[in-house]
Amino acid sequence: MSKFFAFEGTDGCGKSTQIVELKKFLESKGETVTVVSPYTTEWGNTLHLNTIRAGNDKPSHAATILALMAGRQHLYDTVVEPALSKGECVIADRWDATTYAYNTWAEGLGCGILFHNCFNMRDIRPVTLKLDVDFEVAQERRSIRNSVKDDDFDVIERSHFEKIRNGYSAFEAYFCTTGTYFQINGNKTMLEVHEEIKELLCQNFGY
Repeated sequence: MSKFFAFEGTDGCGKSTQIVELKKFLESKGETVTVVSPYTTEWGNTLHLNTIRAGNDKPSHAATILALMAGRQHLYDTVVEPALSKGECVIADRWDATTYAYNTWAEGLGCGILFHNCFNMRDIRPVTLKLDVDFEVAQERRSIRNSVKDDDFDVIERSHFEKIRNGYSAFEAYFCTTGTYFQINGNKTMLEVHEEIKELLCQNFGY
């Protein structure tokens, strides 16, 4: 069954763990699974890193959004769509909701007309699995993991964390339709979250 899933959420919400577990679950059902991230393609990796680590020549918010969405379009065209056309499942580590939450809403750009126009350039709509966690839980997990990454996904201050968290909710309200966006309580144990995701897939997609 060809299906496109995307895990979204702040750093420390448990995406990496749940991606591994969902891949195992889908493969146990006989599916072939491809996992992608913004760094999957060489061009996307270069574009992404140069955008978020540009130093003194860091692009404007509008330019950043355009660059990130260009990289995502390339990823879709070269990896995601070919896999889906072969009947495979694809799991993305972040998709458009992250660009909206981090680079549009959290930066005070409101509903983001630029983002809205780019978003509607092509109807690419994954089933979004958004893991929602409290600030304290995210920080504790990041501390245990002890691997602070040098990119814009590292949320340190509570105020910025909550802006991004609200950005995901705004994304759902503005852009998502019923059956395409599922918010999951990521404060639960990793096993509990995985069981909830499996139940969600069974009820909504027949797994």
